[in-house]
Amino acid sequence: MAALLKERDAAERERMILSIADDAASRLDPSMLAGGKLTFPQESFVVTASLR
Repeated sequence: MAALLKERDAAERERMILSIADDAASRLDPSMLAGGKLTFPQESFVVTASLR
């Protein structure tokens, strides 16, 4: 995406980035946006091992 924005001035890049972020956020389930940040549940497994 950087290549697409490199010809823009700083203000235009910022505007476009915010527009893209807003569009992406509007497509997500509201539960995935906590405090304006992307969150999602993640399952993890922890395994410990020892040599005998």
